[in-house]
Amino acid sequence: MTNRKLQIKQMIMQYSILLCMVISLILMLIATLVYPGGSLFDKNSTGFEWSKNFISNLFAEKAINGKVNSSKIWAIIGMVFHSVGYGVFFINTALRIVNYQLSIYLNKLFKNITVLKNLHRDIFLRRKVSLNF
Repeated sequence: MTNRKLQIKQMIMQYSILLCMVISLILMLIATLVYPGGSLFDKNSTGFEWSKNFISNLFAEKAINGKVNSSKIWAIIGMVFHSVGYGVFFINTALRIVNYQLSIYLNKLFKNITVLKNLHRDIFLRRKVSLNF
């Protein structure tokens, strides 16, 4: 793999969560723009109004006004990207926790080994010193 491709891959991995969330937001906004209409207060209204509609209205087969809901596919794809972003976030977080706990364990282990090594060296040096007198 060339250096440039490796840099691009690392950048994608670093910003994958942000990328998923931005794509999700854009797709959900598109879904709200193409929503045919209707709300609980006015079944004959047109379009999606944030104060009168629910996000779940975007996923229905038919809009509240009875028309075919053309926003459904946009909302589903947006929610898939949202879910993937959360999945990547939790996997990365879990790996960091495991790596952190492993590093703590290894630090304690190496400290104990160092203490034992120093103790052994001190005993050996004392014995050597005592033999010289």
